Amino acid sequence: MDSPCSIPSFTTRSTRSRKSKERADRFTETPRERGHSCPLYSSSQFHAEARSARRPSEFQTSQGSSKLDRAIWSEFHENLNEGAPESEEALRKLFGADEHNDLEVSPKDGIKVIKLPPTGPTDTLATVKLRRGQQYFREAVINNSGGCCVVSRLSIRELLVASHILPWGKHPKYRLDVRNGLCLSRLHDAAFDRGLITFDDQLRMLLSPQLKSEISQRSVAENFGMYSGEPLHFPDDAALPDTEFIKLHRSTIFRK
Repeated sequence: MDSPCSIPSFTTRSTRSRKSKERADRFTETPRERGHSCPLYSSSQFHAEARSARRPSEFQTSQGSSKLDRAIWSEFHENLNEGAPESEEALRKLFGADEHNDLEVSPKDGIKVIKLPPTGPTDTLATVKLRRGQQYFREAVINNSGGCCVVSRLSIRELLVASHILPWGKHPKYRLDVRNGLCLSRLHDAAFDRGLITFDDQLRMLLSPQLKSEISQRSVAENFGMYSGEPLHFPDDAALPDTEFIKLHRSTIFRK
């Protein structure tokens, strides 16, 4: 098996389920054939690895990966804002997920198709591309954090949010950068987004004066007070948040 920091061998690996394997087998072509037929997103395993990737700039060659494999992997991470939505769309087609379904990708459970609640009018192409990028970012950030909130270690995926450190709208260059993301519970995401909490350079939680003044409330004490000064929890091989992004959050968003 490839290590978390290695390039996956697209020709030898498959997803977990039998159905996934059958679909992945359609892509077990030679590197040359893959490059001509579907550049940038060669197999279903590539999608899974891309959403679980840690430290993409530090990937080493794994046994069996070709020169083209490495080139595809590098190109994908160098052009995330374009590559991620395209990759997401290709993965959805591969698994038969239409506009009424979503995909969830996790190292533990593999790839699952999830039915979405009814929505309004059909989205424009630009909106679809934007949402595909957001879906990629969510899966990558949650998987990078071991599938848990980095504050509370909550592991119920439906209650987790891939929170941007630098706001999505103001920093387009880093929109899909996993190091601009924190996996947080919905409660901690709301507090982080509104500047009620932040983190220091050692990734320890800081509480705003407003939260400290409400610490006598049981819910505030249990959800925030007990984590004050505690470091965030990441797997050993995770891509840690960029400290420069954290500093900018402290200086521009955190309520001092």
